Amino acid sequence: MKIQLAVPSENAKPIDRMMKEHHIHDYKELFNTALTVLSWCFKEVDNGRVIASLDEKTGKYKELSMPAFGCRRAA
Repeated sequence: MKIQLAVPSENAKPIDRMMKEHHIHDYKELFNTALTVLSWCFKEVDNGRVIASLDEKTGKYKELSMPAFGCRRAA
């Protein structure tokens, strides 16, 4: 399957910079990585968990809030 996206140049620059910083070599690798993370997030949310970033020093966390997660919790 071939997927094409039109991304405004002002959005493409930060994407390209992120790819370079994290040694992601092409858009296919970026897309596959993003889908892997999103799939894992959906599985966790489906199991009643929250997706969060934890500050190990303080024990405080910040939950990732995305409309797609809320829809899955409601299901």
